[in-house]
Amino acid sequence: MLLLLLLLLLFQNHEKKWLVLLTTAAAAAVGVAVAVAVGSGAVAVAAVSSGAFANTAVQCCYCCCCLLSVLLLSLLCSVVVVVVAADVVFVLLQFLSFLLFVVAVVVVVVAFVVVVVVIAVVVVVIVVVVVVMVVVFILVVVVVVAVVVVDFVVVVVVVRTCGGSCTTCFLQLSTHRVEKHIHPHKQQQQQPQLQQQPQ
Repeated sequence: MLLLLLLLLLFQNHEKKWLVLLTTAAAAAVGVAVAVAVGSGAVAVAAVSSGAFANTAVQCCYCCCCLLSVLLLSLLCSVVVVVVAADVVFVLLQFLSFLLFVVAVVVVVVAFVVVVVVIAVVVVVIVVVVVVMVVVFILVVVVVVAVVVVDFVVVVVVVRTCGGSCTTCFLQLSTHRVEKHIHPHKQQQQQPQLQQQPQ
């Protein structure tokens, strides 16, 4: 089952077909080595139990077969481990590159959102400033118009109330006859005094 999962994992990498073939061959060799080792061990156990190891040549032959089987098994296991480790590292590198790409995309999106938010805030601030300036300008215009209207109304009321005296007063002010217009009673008080002096 583990071998099938390994083959499926390696088969997903279409660009590394040689690795799939090498792993398959290594797995087959491992199977053969395991079979040889198990068979040699079984034969050795049977030979020991039957006393066949009394013959030195037979004993050496079985020992050599067992030793070669173990060495072959360890060698093939090492090859399989190296191949699997290389493929796992390759898969991890691919996953790491994909993860870095995702992180970069997220960072770009977040930066874009931050820039958009900052631009939106700046636009809102500019709009608020413009609206405030327009409101202030309108208030200034309204105040100026109100002052002009009030002054005009006051002037009209004063002119209508005073009648012609205001016009006369303005004319006298323009001809420097302020004292005669403003204090006519002083002239009336001065005339009797002037009339009494010759007597």
